[in-house]
Parts: sequence; C-alpha cells; structure tokens
Amino acid sequence: MHRIDTPTAQVDKFGLGKNGFTRGNPQTGTPATELDDDYFDMLQEELAGIVENAGIVLDKTKHNQLLTALQTVFQSRDATLTAIAALTGSANKLAYFNGADTAALSDFTDIGRNVVAQTSIANLLSYLGLGDGSTLPVGTPIPWPTSTAPAGWIKCNGSTFTAAQYPKLALAYPGLVLPDLRGQFIRGWDDGKNIDTGRTLLSTQTDALQAITGTVNLAGTSLTQGIAFSASGAFTTGALTESTFSASNVNTNTRSNTLNFSAANVARTATETRPVNIAFNYIVRAA
Repeated sequence: MHRIDTPTAQVDKFGLGKNGFTRGNPQTGTPATELDDDYFDMLQEELAGIVENAGIVLDKTKHNQLLTALQTVFQSRDATLTAIAALTGSANKLAYFNGADTAALSDFTDIGRNVVAQTSIANLLSYLGLGDGSTLPVGTPIPWPTSTAPAGWIKCNGSTFTAAQYPKLALAYPGLVLPDLRGQFIRGWDDGKNIDTGRTLLSTQTDALQAITGTVNLAGTSLTQGIAFSASGAFTTGALTESTFSASNVNTNTRSNTLNFSAANVARTATETRPVNIAFNYIVRAA
C-alpha cells in the first residue's frame, strides 16, 4: 500500500512524507492531483484482498462485501467476540458469559443499577445496609480488641436502649437490655443436648468447680487408734506429736496429728474458677 506519489500530489499534506490530494486551482495555475494505474491497482488489491481473505467471492452487484468481510475476519479470529455479536441488546439488559465463549443477556434490575451507581465503598456499604462493613446480623456479639466500639456497634455492658434508637436490635433483645459480657464467658446453649440442662437463652450461670477428691490412710496400735500416717490428692498430714502422762499408776501414750485439705495441692487456684483466656471487649452490632 502507498500514498499518492504522482507529480501533481500535494507534498507533505499530512506531515513529512505524507502526501495528499488537491482539487487544483485554475486561477493560480495549480493542477488537480492526477491518479495513475499504480494507485488504483493498489486500492483495488488492498480492498479485494480483505474480501477474498474472508472467503467471499467478489460480486460487483454488492456494495457491502468489505463490511461483511471485516465482520467475518475479526469475529472468526475470536470466538468470544462472535458470541457477543450474536446477542441482540435491549433496554435494561446485561450481557454475561454462561460458558466457554457463549454469552447471554440478563435483566439489569434497579438494584443492580443502584449498586453500580454508588461512587464509593462507604456509599455501597450504606446502600447494602452493612453498617461498618459487617455481614453479621444485627444483635450478634463479637470480641473486639479495643475499648471503643466501631460505628454501628455498642458494648455488651448490660446497658438499656430503646426500640426507637435501634429497631433491629430490639428484635434480637426484646427486653431492651444488652447482656453484660464484661468479665464473662459465652457458653453454647444446650438446646436439648443434656449437658447444661435447665438453661434458657441469655440466662446467667454462676461459677462451679468439679469435685476434688483425695484419700487418707489411718493406722495405729491400741494406743494410737485413728492416727493418719499418709494422705494423697488434696489431703496432707501434719507433724506427728506424742505426749505421755500417768494416771492411777498407768502410763498412757497419746499421739496426734492434723489433716489438711487444699485444692492447690493438685490444681492451680484463684478467687474464681476459670479456663485459660484472653481479654476482649465484647460488642454487639446495633444498626
């Protein structure tokens, strides 16, 4: 392919080395650009080559063969484009792929258009009703690592609220009082499993400790009945003492010791019963 290069071409019309055409001006003696066979042959073969490359036989009665050829060539090169080209678009329809190089149309609903129309993540979360971005339902308590709850959340500290303040939260806590989870553990509701029976949802359970056991071995002679010589588990024995006194000219020996109990002998102890734990601030989604 080449640009016009006859002697009457307008030199550098479209930039350096890019000649163009002129219609000429008889008043100034400027001739119109002449065309030669080289130029027409070039145009003919360039255009005809596109049509024939698409497998189309040239037909002088048809004036859309170049367009048909371009559509055929480009779409045949890409099955994805072919699939899209086969769709007939209409108002409020969205094209999507439903398989490998197959496409279909789906309704583009008001909700979809509203989602697309949001100009920021914050606006989108607000439109979707996700508060601070959480997909958890209102009323769900979660552990939070700081003392201040994020927007849309409040502390589980036993405080009251009104249905006007938090209408959705009132559905989860109809008593309009939040559970006080400060210093507390959450336990799964028994719900018929018969491990923690007699419990209702949101009820409080006091602390308790499983039984701590131990044994004491008693031994002695006729003079030392009931003396504790050994113990195990939560029991320990004190030092054995002995005293002698005389009554009615009969010497009598008396022996005694103490028996002690402490759970600290077999377990870690504190002023409460607790598992290993990490302190978090429990908060609840309110809006």
